[in-house]
Amino acid sequence: MLVRGGIPARLVAVTGKSSAARQRLWASGRWCHVVVAYGTGGRVLNVFSVYGHSGAARGGAVRVRNEALLSDVFDAAAELGSAPVVIAGDLNTPPEASTALRLALNS
Repeated sequence: MLVRGGIPARLVAVTGKSSAARQRLWASGRWCHVVVAYGTGGRVLNVFSVYGHSGAARGGAVRVRNEALLSDVFDAAAELGSAPVVIAGDLNTPPEASTALRLALNS
């Protein structure tokens, strides 16, 4: 993830103590979590970058994998409680074809 010079940011480490969802996300190679300081530096914005599985909207095994990935993304975001989170990326599916996306958008 690129962050403009002078803006404090760091990759959030995934360790053996991280949740199962975060460990699966990291192992997938399709997700990363960065915190970016803003204002006077006392506040942080959590940014998730996600790359969904290509062709997920067409169904089949790819859709199942993508739904699991997205569910883990939303679980990892929920673990942060009320902290601000931006989820960005190419999810490779529209909400109409994804139960995970529809549930998240309706929560």
